[in-house]
Amino acid sequence: METLPNNVFVKRGTQDGPTLAVVAGVHGNERVGVMALQALWPTLEIVKGTVYAMYANPEAIAKNVRFIEKNLNRCFMHGNVSTTLEERRAQELLPIFDTCDAVLDLHATNSVKTTPFLITEQPSMDLARALDFPIISTGWNEAEGGAVDGYVYERGKIAVTTELGSVKTPELYLDLAKQSILTFLRYYGCIEGDVPTPTQTPKYVHIVRSVLKQTNALSFAKDFADFEALPEGDVFAKDGDTEYRAGKGECIIFPRPEKEIGGEAFLVGKFTA
Repeated sequence: METLPNNVFVKRGTQDGPTLAVVAGVHGNERVGVMALQALWPTLEIVKGTVYAMYANPEAIAKNVRFIEKNLNRCFMHGNVSTTLEERRAQELLPIFDTCDAVLDLHATNSVKTTPFLITEQPSMDLARALDFPIISTGWNEAEGGAVDGYVYERGKIAVTTELGSVKTPELYLDLAKQSILTFLRYYGCIEGDVPTPTQTPKYVHIVRSVLKQTNALSFAKDFADFEALPEGDVFAKDGDTEYRAGKGECIIFPRPEKEIGGEAFLVGKFTA
């Protein structure tokens, strides 16, 4: 019998098929993915392949905090020193990811003014479109290393991260989280049922830079929503003596004036065709 890490579960179908993982709780306060996986997993009937259900950071989930010692979503890489709880947990999960053909990672954002979106790269774009979200974004792995999807991409496999609305209102996005899991499993034929026809034409955004907070004087021109378009040439943020002006077709993501110095203050994306 296979020995699995704590809070990792597996089901296998009677037919050969792909190996998948559905991941929730990389950040313990992002409850919607955990709620969706808990609701669906007990009755899921896998007909083909192998499916893992992972509650990635159980200690943080239990305490309803983002992480215990270190952001787990910066720990998924071989060779980390494993001095923190999250680094050790990542090392437990990596061997499973190494066996997977595709991974779905369920997240939510700390933003209040946000909209559901996907994080992916070009090899996973067909799956991303099937998941039927209003925004599909790329380029995150260049700005933020150590994430689940980045690790999987580096091994030539498929990965999509769902950002399922705000952490403050998980109940509003629970149905979307469930549907994302079911569509993912149907896309690969692991459960019965057809993949729903997408109802939305997504916007595409590529991350062009991540900006760190320099001073305690960081401020924004307004209370921006995630993916809000920035007028070209306008100053949209100031950090001490530094002004940030928008380029053509750019938008802002995750503006965080409350971040500590050295933390990620915001990201800038560019709308693409």
